Amino acid sequence: MIILSVLNQVKTLIMVVMKKTFVLCLILIVSCCCKLAIAQVVGKVLVSNISKFYEGDCKKGLAHGNGDAKGVDTYSGQFKKGYPQGTGTYVWQNGDYYIGNWHKGLRNGEGEFHTKINNRDTVYAGIWKCDKYLGERTILPTVTYKSSVDRYSFKRLGKGSLISIQFKQNGTTNTSITGLIIDGDSGVEVKKGNSFCFEGFVIPFKCSIRYTTSNKLQKVLIDAKFEFEITQMGNWDLVLHN
Repeated sequence: MIILSVLNQVKTLIMVVMKKTFVLCLILIVSCCCKLAIAQVVGKVLVSNISKFYEGDCKKGLAHGNGDAKGVDTYSGQFKKGYPQGTGTYVWQNGDYYIGNWHKGLRNGEGEFHTKINNRDTVYAGIWKCDKYLGERTILPTVTYKSSVDRYSFKRLGKGSLISIQFKQNGTTNTSITGLIIDGDSGVEVKKGNSFCFEGFVIPFKCSIRYTTSNKLQKVLIDAKFEFEITQMGNWDLVLHN
């Protein structure tokens, strides 16, 4: 009888342990399933090549804020509504990479794309729009002095080493210019049509322009002076309005 009683107690204890173990296992399984379900919803990335794994900030089930996303490619940076947006670094499967600004998953704004062309490292640095490279970022010349000049405009037309200077008044070429002196610290001064030019300059290029012109009513003569510095190579147009 004693042995039977002990066996019954052992049996009861085993049943209790088994029930507790079962409940614990069930809780663990449910917890894991919940975590997996949450992982599938929270922090979703809407760019397929980096949508396999995501770790970072999220909002309303989408990657939003700072995070890291992986797939066949990788991305680390800022997200908005599931897309890379803001600043970040994207690395392609072949090793190419882009560092810069993004908008809705596309390169947009200022950035650098690093790749290889004919086994040589090549960098496209500048401005991007809708994933297309538009060219170098334009660094406008700095105006260091301005007197009796109503307004001015600089425009970069492409690569080169030329500054073309035009004088305008009342919407047409200013023909009242006298005593014109253009001093550039490099390059050669040439005349092309109605433009005065310096070609072959090197940067930084500093230039001073002095001249006398009539006012808009053609009644008073005024002395004008304009000084500037160019820090980016290119073919530049400068228009001075009096």
